Amino acid sequence: MSAKQVFARQVFARQVFARSWIARLTARFAALFAAFMAFAFLGVWIIVGHLLDQSARAALEADLASFAEVQAQRLLPGLREAVERRAEASGGARRAILFGRQGETLAGDPAGLPEGARAARGEPRRVGPWLAAGRTLPGGFALVVAHDRARDDALSRALALALAGLGLVAGAFGVAGGLAAGRGALARVEEINAALARAAAGDLTARAPAQGARDEFATLAGGVNAALDRLAALVAGLKAVAERIAHEMRSPLAHLGAGLDDARRAAQAGEAGPALAARVADLRGEVDEMIAVFGALLDVTLAEAAAGDPRGLAPVDLGAILAEMSELYEAPAEERGVRLTRRGADGVVALGDRHLLSRLIANLIDNAVKFSPQGGDVETALEASGESFALSVRDHGPGLPQGFADKAFELFSRAPQAAATPGHGLGLALARAIATRHGMRLTLENAAPACASRCRAASRRSDGRHARNSRRR
Repeated sequence: MSAKQVFARQVFARQVFARSWIARLTARFAALFAAFMAFAFLGVWIIVGHLLDQSARAALEADLASFAEVQAQRLLPGLREAVERRAEASGGARRAILFGRQGETLAGDPAGLPEGARAARGEPRRVGPWLAAGRTLPGGFALVVAHDRARDDALSRALALALAGLGLVAGAFGVAGGLAAGRGALARVEEINAALARAAAGDLTARAPAQGARDEFATLAGGVNAALDRLAALVAGLKAVAERIAHEMRSPLAHLGAGLDDARRAAQAGEAGPALAARVADLRGEVDEMIAVFGALLDVTLAEAAAGDPRGLAPVDLGAILAEMSELYEAPAEERGVRLTRRGADGVVALGDRHLLSRLIANLIDNAVKFSPQGGDVETALEASGESFALSVRDHGPGLPQGFADKAFELFSRAPQAAATPGHGLGLALARAIATRHGMRLTLENAAPACASRCRAASRRSDGRHARNSRRR
């Protein structure tokens, strides 16, 4: 490998470790593991060296004891014979030397033995590569036993090198593992970033690639894709709203502009009085109506955008809200000759926004009263079953056209027979948006000549504990 390639790899490795937290974390754990192994290997090396030394000392002491027993049984001639046999059998690695009263050699081979080893007496001691011990015998004689530790020293050095090599290999594998983990993590992050970059550039169809393994990056990709799905849906809804606003508001704005031109020309011509004031009041009413339409559209958008967000929600009594709204619409219903009846379960507490839930129920009751014939009935009911509840509003009007149940919730959507009825087709759209905001399902059930709107929740929250749990989530 050339020096240029080595340098390029070093630069690449530094970039990986600089950009990847996983790579750095893996490398740190590898470094800690290598340090632990180093201490463990050092302990093994010390223990092995100590065991070898203890074994050599025990062998020396055993030799001295053996020769002392020979000397006690067979006296000096027997000892000399045993020392000579040792010299012939050991090959020089294990020495036994018998010295006379003047220090002369009586038996054994002292050649190559350090002077300090020859003078050894008492406990074993290390002299160079030799471990030596000696004993003074009766009559002024001396016996020295020595073992060559060069082989044990070589074994200890080889063990140290092997353990050091294992430590280096472990460190290298740690660095390699950090690089591999870092490269894999960066690749997955780059894929997710690429999808986000495409979405930021306007491509709302971009999605992070799904991986087969259910790891943390797959979970992250799933969350990113869910957010992109939600963003795409909101943008599509915004486009649809903008298009419907442009379509629905074109005629009212044109009418408003024509009315203002008429009023301006009348004022320039010097015409004044009740006629002009009435015309201006009509135009003001049209402006207020358009402001109300835009306010309703804003409410729909805000309610849909907050779907699934528990912030701002608190336990509310649905039965109390239903009673309040029913009482509020009793007078308008009587004016139209409609009977408004209510039956409800007590203690149905849901997690929600009281103001929004009041608007939801009010819109449903208003819609039912508006389309009920004179002398008809509007029935409201709140039913609880186990951990769920259902709110229903039923009228006895003409019902819905075939296939119109889902379309009725679209913005500015109105049934053909309701063309003469005041309104802009936003009430049910707002009601469904509020229901979605609270995790409820709002449906219309056609039972001509009648229509029933039902709002159901999958779970019932009967105390404040559920509200606290939802806030924590």
